[in-house]
Amino acid sequence: MSYSAIEIAWKMLKVAKNKGIKLSNLQLQKLIYIAHGYMLGWKNKPLSKDAMEAWEYGPVIDSVYHTFKSNGKNKIPVEDAIKTDLDGDDDAEFILDGVLGLYGNKSAPDLVSMTHQIGTPWQETWATSARHNTSTPIPDDLIKNHFRKVVSSPESVVGL
Repeated sequence: MSYSAIEIAWKMLKVAKNKGIKLSNLQLQKLIYIAHGYMLGWKNKPLSKDAMEAWEYGPVIDSVYHTFKSNGKNKIPVEDAIKTDLDGDDDAEFILDGVLGLYGNKSAPDLVSMTHQIGTPWQETWATSARHNTSTPIPDDLIKNHFRKVVSSPESVVGL
């Protein structure tokens, strides 16, 4: 089952809070994209119903950006009792927990750098069409094929 990116964002913020991690909007954007990629690469199904778009600073989900942009570069405050549609989805929770374990302590610039490497889905989309239109979707097939390599042979892949 795939979810709205806002639901994923709130669940990720909740899991991050439980791990003692605080996230900015930019970090959240990149981590949702990475989680979406891992779900595509591992389970061959999208985590998010919403498109990942190629923006100047990497993959972005428009609805998440606009929901949390008022926080600027600051960390997003999180309520204790957040309920989401993802609660109880073992695969989604496993992915979010794993992504936060691997990348949750990376800074926003580090995450941007990871998604900007040559050969990443963002870079391929940005190079071919997005730099002229900031709302260009990054195709899920491109993300899936890239993250299949990340899952099966991480040493052969540079960037996310």
